[in-house]
Amino acid sequence: MAKILYSIQGVGLGHAFRSYPVIEHLKAAGHEVLIVANNNAYDFFKDKYSGVHQIDGVNFILNEKGGLRVYRLMFEWLRTLPKYTITNLSKLKKIVADFRPEIVITDLEQFAQMMAHLHRLPLISIDNQHLLTHCRVKVPFCYLKNYWYTRIVVRAFINEAKYYIINSFSDKKIKWGHRRKCFVVPPIVRQEVEKTTAVEGDYFLVYMWARHAELTVSVLQEFPDKKFIVYGLNRDEKLDNVTLRPFSAENLIKDLAGCRAVICNGGFTFISEALHLRKPIFSIPQGDQFEQIFNALEVERNAWGMTDDEINKNKLGEFFRRSPEFRKNLEKFDFKGNDRVFAVLDELIEKIIKNKRDKRLDRRRSGADKRQNKF
Repeated sequence: MAKILYSIQGVGLGHAFRSYPVIEHLKAAGHEVLIVANNNAYDFFKDKYSGVHQIDGVNFILNEKGGLRVYRLMFEWLRTLPKYTITNLSKLKKIVADFRPEIVITDLEQFAQMMAHLHRLPLISIDNQHLLTHCRVKVPFCYLKNYWYTRIVVRAFINEAKYYIINSFSDKKIKWGHRRKCFVVPPIVRQEVEKTTAVEGDYFLVYMWARHAELTVSVLQEFPDKKFIVYGLNRDEKLDNVTLRPFSAENLIKDLAGCRAVICNGGFTFISEALHLRKPIFSIPQGDQFEQIFNALEVERNAWGMTDDEINKNKLGEFFRRSPEFRKNLEKFDFKGNDRVFAVLDELIEKIIKNKRDKRLDRRRSGADKRQNKF
């Protein structure tokens, strides 16, 4: 069994939701896991486990459309890097000295990489973002600039790991130079979603960034014959055929399992869970965030749903008409669940531990040979 330092990016809750079932699997397998997290991920995990350590992290900076302000983000990252490096590495240095991890796992948390390299510890990266840096992807010409900006951001956070476990909706070819250390696997979903039985209800679920949700409500009211449940405005209110609900992870899963289809932004985790439950998707990415744009394009490319820059009556009407077609396509979706991810991770951990033991054994034999030669 291994001692594992697990570090999680806390911008939003997608990284935390994805990491939680992985950590539960590692603990069930007998590994000793110590969690380090920043921002929202720390708030999520401190209620799940004792002994969770908090570190500082940069929040993503968005414009009024929900797009990522890349230059501002890079400026903020560079501005805070000296301070955060001193405080975080000081904390992590003590954690490593006390815990003595054998492996570091990160979900796009940058200081885990620094600590792993400083102490020559093997680093495993688990995320979906490295699909854009280590795999062959088709990018429409109009999005090339956004694509390269996003690659810069991903590289700034995690530049070099021993292994990459990359979550993807569909099979992607790994670039030639990365094939020995990259593994493309299905998305990870929470245990609550994995255990949920999906049914086709009489309502549509809307889960969006607050500004998008606010703009969407008036369009939804133009379809009085349909019912909608909306998360994003954090209000408990009924507006004709639209029911607003405050955020609740438990209620959101129930409403997702029972809806007819979903209207959402382009977040990887929510789309993954909707796909797992075979729900047609209408995705409106936040601004020019290429990761969300790419996720939405993948949904449309596989005919699991539609995407557009903004929500409008005509597009939404088309989505309602085509939902049965998308649902039929989703029935063919071969979603292997979390087992594939766990199998790859278990194999990599076993390989790392075996290599370390072999090296220790070689050193002992070498030392014994040297002592014997003296006589």
